[in-house]
Amino acid sequence: MLELLLYTVASFGLAFVIGHSKISRPFRLLLEPTSDRQVVRHWLIMLLECPACLGFWFGLAYALATDFMFGFPLRGWGAILGLALYTCGANFLLAALSGLLWGDHDSES
Repeated sequence: MLELLLYTVASFGLAFVIGHSKISRPFRLLLEPTSDRQVVRHWLIMLLECPACLGFWFGLAYALATDFMFGFPLRGWGAILGLALYTCGANFLLAALSGLLWGDHDSES
């Protein structure tokens, strides 16, 4: 249970650092679209600032990189996608509780 809590907090922390902290802001500004025609840049910055989106990809990458999670074997695409969806949902809930979903970008952290 402690492993799950640590994983959840770490994945949310990583999503926060990448998508909302002042540390990563210069990199995000480099990706900001300069015109309406830069659809890929607009999509990429939205992906980086979405804690739930990043959580899905973090969970998927972690599940593909390891064989065990919280003492249980990760077998099959159901388990792999389950961890990705869990991370997505956990990040969404934590972002909603912390106010990140409501436009509180680039906080003091």
